[in-house]
Amino acid sequence: MIERMFDIDTTVPVMTAEDWDAEERLIWDLTEAALAAGPSDEPVMLPPDIESWPTDERLSVLLSAVDVHQLSGADRVAYMKAQHRLNASGQARFLGAVNAVSDVYDEMAEDIEDPNAGASMEIRAALRWTRRAVDNEMAFAHDLGVRLPSLFERLSQGHVDRRRAERLSDHTSHLSVAHARQVVD
Repeated sequence: MIERMFDIDTTVPVMTAEDWDAEERLIWDLTEAALAAGPSDEPVMLPPDIESWPTDERLSVLLSAVDVHQLSGADRVAYMKAQHRLNASGQARFLGAVNAVSDVYDEMAEDIEDPNAGASMEIRAALRWTRRAVDNEMAFAHDLGVRLPSLFERLSQGHVDRRRAERLSDHTSHLSVAHARQVVD
């Protein structure tokens, strides 16, 4: 039995409408209205500037409130692209969390014989992943966080997807840090 270092709270705080500023309040109201109205035969339209929206909670709320099947063909493509950017941003947040767990173990290096193995066990227990899967994920997260931070930033913004980030990381692994960063940029 693996003893976990962290107690993980699985409850999620619920935001109320009062927590949102004016722009987010509008999205909140539109979402509530759409959910209250239920299915409609009226075509739904995405904002024309959706491709310029940052990958934050506003984009997430909008996409979760829209039934892609009610969109026009062009808006379905825009929806798919926006969701793809949001997914890439979520992958970056996940990799950042992997690094954060590893950082805790690195900070305890004096007390732990192998901080990397400790972090690996912690993540394996939390996600129920194999050692190889976790070690690969930790290596990739570390590579983006330390060697290729601009690539991590692009993934966070949804400008690059995970597959491309992995390829860039793999195909520049033989280069010096400076040269790898130059190739990625």
